Amino acid sequence: MIHIVLTFDYELPLGGIAESFSKSLFEPAEDLLALAKEIDVPLNFFADVLCHARFKEYNRHDFTDPFEKQLQSAYKQGHDVQLHLHPHWLNTEIDHNRFYPSGEFVLGDFAGNDPPNNIMGIVEKGVHALRQIIEPTGKPYDCCAYRGGGYVLSPATAETLQALYAHGIRIDSSISKGYFFKSDLACVDYTRTPSKANWFLDMEGRLCFENAGEGGIFEVPIASKAKSLFETPTFLKMKKFSHRAPGKRGNVIFKRPPHLTTGEKFKSVLSSRMLSFDNYTYSKDFPVKILRSHVRKHYKGKPIFLAAVSHPKSMGAYSFELMRHFVKETRKIYGSEVRFTTLTGIKKKLNL
Repeated sequence: MIHIVLTFDYELPLGGIAESFSKSLFEPAEDLLALAKEIDVPLNFFADVLCHARFKEYNRHDFTDPFEKQLQSAYKQGHDVQLHLHPHWLNTEIDHNRFYPSGEFVLGDFAGNDPPNNIMGIVEKGVHALRQIIEPTGKPYDCCAYRGGGYVLSPATAETLQALYAHGIRIDSSISKGYFFKSDLACVDYTRTPSKANWFLDMEGRLCFENAGEGGIFEVPIASKAKSLFETPTFLKMKKFSHRAPGKRGNVIFKRPPHLTTGEKFKSVLSSRMLSFDNYTYSKDFPVKILRSHVRKHYKGKPIFLAAVSHPKSMGAYSFELMRHFVKETRKIYGSEVRFTTLTGIKKKLNL
């Protein structure tokens, strides 16, 4: 059985919004929920809950109230809501629609701090805040899965994993095999990972190994495909297919550093393609090609678990077309061998 989780990082543009919270997040997320009902699939929202907490400190109910209501509504409809942490929000300044992020972008930047501003304290804050948001639904809730902001699990990987495990996290979905990205704020290097479809993360923080013992945090990777050397450069595709892009909804905060080592440049050029619906340079069939590549490599008759990743803030009409086509074709190709599921469902199925 091929188990697919359709995951969506539920977050604002990190550098500020272009028009309104509704246009930047809530409206595309509502369109996504409508599409999920149409094609009968569960969604998995990774909620940027520290953003919500920071806006709450500013008494910005114009953001926090619809944030809570939309997640509660999604959860009551049978979708999943799990933990996504962008810890820079803890010290970000907010001025109307403009955000001034701190330079502390990843959990590893908080290693060695005194509680509650250390990694353990931040994870506890996030889990507690998410439980408070979902609790009013009256439905049982298990905060059991995590995705790092910007897909980051390092540095201080061991400390991060141990803090997540201590607060009930049993599934991670931050890793995409072959992916590399470096900016002024963080570096993500998943060019060396275990060969298995799924594995338990090495709790000592060595991401190229799996856990030597039993149990721990189970990895549900974002499916990926090696980049072809003959692909058209991305910047050219972005110009060619700009008509597919949704309107500007906000500002990014990443800036690629001016100098990469030769090895980093090589990794960056060959960084794998993630299974996603918010990349408007993808052709209609490309997400299916990514899935088929991942399945060919990993499906040996035993159950495998994999994720797709997208962001409502980056999704428009073309994204929804990609997603609709992907679900239809996947069901046609794999039939009864494929199942769209939730992260909570995976935890229950595997008794994690």
